Order: sequence, then structure tokens, then C-alpha cells
Amino acid sequence: MKMAVIIKEFLYEKQLANHTKKTLSGYKYCLELFAKWLDTYQDIQELEDITPRDLKAYIHYHQKQGHKATYINGIIKVLRSFFKYCNGEEYCNVNYKKLEWARQDKPVINCFTPEQAKKMVAFYNGKDFTSIRNKTMIILFIETGVRCNELICIRPEDIKGNFIGNMVPDKLSAITERTIKHILNVFSSHIVCICQNLTLRFSKLPYKKQSFSRKKLCLLMMRKSIVRQLPQQVYR
Repeated sequence: MKMAVIIKEFLYEKQLANHTKKTLSGYKYCLELFAKWLDTYQDIQELEDITPRDLKAYIHYHQKQGHKATYINGIIKVLRSFFKYCNGEEYCNVNYKKLEWARQDKPVINCFTPEQAKKMVAFYNGKDFTSIRNKTMIILFIETGVRCNELICIRPEDIKGNFIGNMVPDKLSAITERTIKHILNVFSSHIVCICQNLTLRFSKLPYKKQSFSRKKLCLLMMRKSIVRQLPQQVYR
């Protein structure tokens, strides 16, 4: 069976499983690159001709290209899922489990000290929209460890009586009662304004640009509003 045919069928199966457009796009990109490599370097066009040795050779190819372990493990994850499906449909019998994960070093994250966090929260004490917005963002970052995209995607309907609905459970439990009261009783109207403004801004962007822009926007807001104005010892 031609690789192009089985890749299309695999993606259709994932679509039925309700995977997101971003996930499907990642699967498609990774598998098409794999098929192109097989055709170019191994002279393989048929699924039945692929062996575990070809999979290992493909991973070795990426290692020689200098790609990071996280990127390589992403490829391995896609290939494992793909050949698990192919084996299950009895299109082939590739022992994909022989494909070992690349070793990843655990990243060391330099966190803010409690004193630095207090200085950042205390820096904005004004009653104007920008000060209230920035202070709310900092408190949410510090208290919950919320990701930039999760923060940007908060909508008015997500703000409940004692929690914010679009956060994962472990972050919900991290929000103190004092912070919830601070956000809901004082800043809720301002959060609604932020949400409506972002919705209007991003609705005009193409789908592929939205996720990138959402991730970057919060960082840009933090950089412009905080880093340029805080003393050096606060954020170093």
C-alpha cells in the first residue's frame, strides 16, 4: 500500500477521534516528511517494505542533523501512533516498540524569589486600566503557574463563583480564596474588557497565526509593561 494512501486514512481516523486541527496538522507534516525521506534515501514507497531498521535510520538521520531530543521524541511519538494503527488494521507488522525514546535532559527553571514576586505585585498600585490589568496578570502567573495561552484564552463565561473555568484542575486548586476575591470582586469588569478586546483582535487573524500570536501577546505585554520599568534586581 502506498504511503500517501495510508497517511490519508490514518489522518481521517484521527479526525474521527476528535483530535484538534493543530494535532492533525502536526501528524500530517511529520508523516509526509517521513514518507519523503523513505522515498529519497531508502527507495521505499510501499508501507509493507518498511522495517524497524528503517525507523531507526530515520531517527539517526535527525540526530545527525543536530535536532534536539524533544523534537526527535515528537517524531517517535507520531511514528509509534502511526504504526500502531497500521498493525492494528493488519496493513503491516512493524515492531515499532523497538524505537527507543531519545534521552532528554530535564530543564532547570530559574524561579522568582518570594521577595521578587512581592515587588512585582506591589509595583502596580494604580486604578487605571493598564495597572489593574497587569497586576491581575502577575497575580495569576504567581499563584497558579498558568500558561500564557491559558491566560490569554480566558473568556467572561470562564469566570465562575470561585474559580476560572478554562484552567486545568491542579492550577484551580492553587488559587487562594483571597486571589479569587481580588479578581472577581475588583477586576472582573476589567478582565471582561480584556477578553472582548482580544476576541475582536484575533478573530481577524488566519487560524495558523492565531495560536502563535496568542502565545506571544502575553509575553509582549509583560515585557513592555513590566520588564522595562522594574528595577534591575527584580527580574534578574
